[in-house]
Amino acid sequence: MRFSRRVAAAAAVPLAAALALSGCASDLETYSDLQRDRRPADELPLLPDNPYEGVDESSSRYVGEHDGFALWIAEGSEADMKCLIVVLDSDEWRVGCGDGSTRFSGAAGAFGVVADGAPAPDGATMISENVYAQ
Repeated sequence: MRFSRRVAAAAAVPLAAALALSGCASDLETYSDLQRDRRPADELPLLPDNPYEGVDESSSRYVGEHDGFALWIAEGSEADMKCLIVVLDSDEWRVGCGDGSTRFSGAAGAFGVVADGAPAPDGATMISENVYAQ
């Protein structure tokens, strides 16, 4: 019985270390768009129905336009979440948050977020360091 406990304990140490290191991987990801100083254009537009639940509005950064759609990236209100805000006008917009590799598509096209140095999908157009359109 003691042998099996020792084997289990010996196996648990590398497993715990692997889990701890995998949890740190997202902490190592950086998003340059979110690191620069905030400017007046970084304010999110007023939209109906308060779509910014889950978005840390104070972290938003305007990153550019694509086909008439204005794009912002922001931190999510939960740890390791990144949000993408795509707005044409008060009737046509999207807000999506995810674990750092947020992507969504619709009538406006496909847009996504990648960490610094991560590749965007083939055929994508980089709008900024971290935001792409496809």
